[in-house]
Amino acid sequence: MRRRRLLHAGALSATLATAGCVGSVQRAISGSVFPRYSHNSLHRADEPVVRGGLDADSDAWTAGRLVTEPPTDPVFVDDDGEDGGFTADFEGVDFEREFALAFEVRSTPDDPYRVLAGAASSADPRWTGWSELTLPLQYYADDSLEAGLADADELVCTLFAQYETRPEERPLRVKPTRATVELYDEEGGRRGGTTTVTAGDD
Repeated sequence: MRRRRLLHAGALSATLATAGCVGSVQRAISGSVFPRYSHNSLHRADEPVVRGGLDADSDAWTAGRLVTEPPTDPVFVDDDGEDGGFTADFEGVDFEREFALAFEVRSTPDDPYRVLAGAASSADPRWTGWSELTLPLQYYADDSLEAGLADADELVCTLFAQYETRPEERPLRVKPTRATVELYDEEGGRRGGTTTVTAGDD
């Protein structure tokens, strides 16, 4: 009888431990994610902005990375931190409870477009796993293409987006390691496929 009670107690403890683990996962992914700030730049593909990103010689149409820690190596070409530059944007990120997305998408002068975080769409940023997210971005046409871009073979829109998590936790229990980026048009419809981005220097 004593052995049976011990076995029952052990099984109950294991069940409670598993339930506690599941509860922790659910709590970790039940918080909200909000875009706090973003800005973009439309530029020639042969004048790249992201180090190792899209350029005139690459074939990909989208590329990106999550930045969850202060960068130890430059992410953007303007690594001198000039005012209004992408590198300076990192100075405003509180990496204890925020993270950033660097994202690029290719287009042509005949059909130029940009992407933006936080614009109205049919989807919101959301946790989809223990350390995985879905981040929707809005695509919109650029109706006032600069004269210096009209003769380019291809264009690239580079986006910097800063996200915060709620409820506010300092530090974050779990930092995102992977995100699926979805593109939406101005009417909220999906455009194209998805792009998987990861944290680090991939």
